[in-house]
Amino acid sequence: MKAIIDRTYSLEAIQKAHVYVDIAKKKGNVVAGGNELIKQKHTFK
Repeated sequence: MKAIIDRTYSLEAIQKAHVYVDIAKKKGNVVAGGNELIKQKHTFK
């Protein structure tokens, strides 16, 4: 099984992440983390 990351948001943009999850038709998980996590583009397995 492989996790599907739909979008990533910085902690500063957590409100936008909540809005996206609430109103959008997300196709995977939404990740909210520090800027370093987003810059490194981790792959979750």
